[in-house]
Amino acid sequence: MITKLRFLIVGGGETSEALLSDPEFKEIAEEIVVIEKDPTKRSVFEKLGDVFFIEGDITTLPIHEYVNLREVNTVLALTGRDEINFLVLAIAHSYEIPIRIGVFRSRHIAEIVKKLQLGIPIVKPSFLGKMIKQITLSMVSAKELCTTPAGRVYMISISETDIASNSRLSDLKLEEDGAYVLAIISEQDILPPRTDTILEPGHILLILAPNANFIKKIRG
Repeated sequence: MITKLRFLIVGGGETSEALLSDPEFKEIAEEIVVIEKDPTKRSVFEKLGDVFFIEGDITTLPIHEYVNLREVNTVLALTGRDEINFLVLAIAHSYEIPIRIGVFRSRHIAEIVKKLQLGIPIVKPSFLGKMIKQITLSMVSAKELCTTPAGRVYMISISETDIASNSRLSDLKLEEDGAYVLAIISEQDILPPRTDTILEPGHILLILAPNANFIKKIRG
């Protein structure tokens, strides 16, 4: 199982900044590459340290000249344009990059991403209404979204009866089971997995783990 992730993040907006400002997120990262066309973002990410910033438009940038995609194991498509995020996941899929997550505003495009198995689509800002069924199911047991060489990606929702409810993320000690939280979905926001985050009923966790043994630390 891969315990260190090599990230390619396309889109240098607030979500990317929040993730890369979090020490715990960076702790599981072996390498982080950010591609962003806005040149003013360079100083922001360079100040974060241990981030390789590439200035350019992903639609015209000869990415293979800057990044060895065969060595990347995690791609996050976080631009503000659905068509760009779709393209990023399609490229990542063609290179068989195991973990691929993209944010989309269009439900239709997100459905296409899912049907083509290009990656894990997160619909923002209306993804919660679309995922009510999945949230309900994942409150009973963790839902496996996909299996990758890096491990399995699970979705699990926090319910009021869970021992994890109103607990700090660090208190769960998920790492003892080789499990790592990739993101916390709360209402219309995607939160970085900070150690001091208080887990509330309705929070959805995306977890990378070798198996579902971590569930006992959440359910009790």
